[in-house]
Amino acid sequence: ERGKNFTQAYNVYLGMSIFILRTDALDLNKVIWIDPSRNIVADYIKGNPIPVIEPIQACDGIIQTFETPNGKIGTVICFDGDFPEYVNQIGKKGVDILFIPVNEWREMVPYHSQLHSFRALENGVSLFRVGSGGISIGIDYHGRVVSYLDVFNTEERIIIADLPIKGEITIYAIFGSIFAQINCLF
Repeated sequence: ERGKNFTQAYNVYLGMSIFILRTDALDLNKVIWIDPSRNIVADYIKGNPIPVIEPIQACDGIIQTFETPNGKIGTVICFDGDFPEYVNQIGKKGVDILFIPVNEWREMVPYHSQLHSFRALENGVSLFRVGSGGISIGIDYHGRVVSYLDVFNTEERIIIADLPIKGEITIYAIFGSIFAQINCLF
């Protein structure tokens, strides 16, 4: 209810990254998006849990997207961003901005964020990656870093990124990795 009140009071969209520890069922790692009218517009469950560390979750494997006046939004969670074929759903759906909430350990910095930057290039989207641990980064659809924050090396916890709100169509978004596979043959 607090999230719904916030979106209505400030006329904003709010993405809440939530980890739910359950004793009666599998734990859930999810993102809930609320629009300015207090409606839940996406309720996404992480599609690729980290092997051994996270339990398998009840995800349908479909990345949810929703329209806003500022473009189409999509979200994946942390380890989901490591799977190009999985994230390619956003390119096929014409997403403009991809959000990736993460919580990573120091040994993953900066490699995990660099890996995620490829998802922006491949799918022609602006990417905003927010880390409670690790690196938060804003990347435009050309792969340029617009904003960067490493929480392990600063006391700062606020990141602002002025990103393009309209994406581009890319060959990868249309054909996925088939284009790269064909090129490897020659």
